[in-house]
Amino acid sequence: MRKNTVACLIVYVLAAVGCKSCARGPGSSTIRDAKDLNVVVLLLDTLRADHLPFYGYITDTEPFLNTLVDKGVLFERTLSSAGATAPSVASIMTSFYPVQHGVITGFLITHHMQKDNPEIELNKLPSGPTTMAEAFKAGGYKTYLLSDNINISDEMGFAQGFDKNKTFNDKGSDKVNRILYGIWVTIYVS
Repeated sequence: MRKNTVACLIVYVLAAVGCKSCARGPGSSTIRDAKDLNVVVLLLDTLRADHLPFYGYITDTEPFLNTLVDKGVLFERTLSSAGATAPSVASIMTSFYPVQHGVITGFLITHHMQKDNPEIELNKLPSGPTTMAEAFKAGGYKTYLLSDNINISDEMGFAQGFDKNKTFNDKGSDKVNRILYGIWVTIYVS
């Protein structure tokens, strides 16, 4: 077990830049215009739901996530399209099942299998399906990908549709958080 839980998670951020003001006015419960929104998709891998307070765990293990849940929507029944990171994220990005998008294994497992059989090819996200990032970009948003997992990398095809992307391989939450802070400063200052 690592000292900081976030260090072992994939952090995937799609920061779509809209206006600097809040999309909801005081006392309003409706969204004025979707283009006034900033959209952040935060994807955490290998995080146990039964150890999160908003799913009933007694200890407050993730205060930041609690804040997001309090201001957002909590889905109580979800299913993954696969049991591995790369195919699951490819499905989230394309809305296709792994057999449709073709990402069946991840970067590290593929390289491990290539030691025994050099003819095995890396399953990359194909350019055919429109990704979530491409859809946002087509809608006029600026898109950023930040990942601390080699399975979610440009080499795997995941940078498709992003204006900027940066992938680390298990550098930890401190490094990722510093970069995220820089992205948010860029978004809200510019």
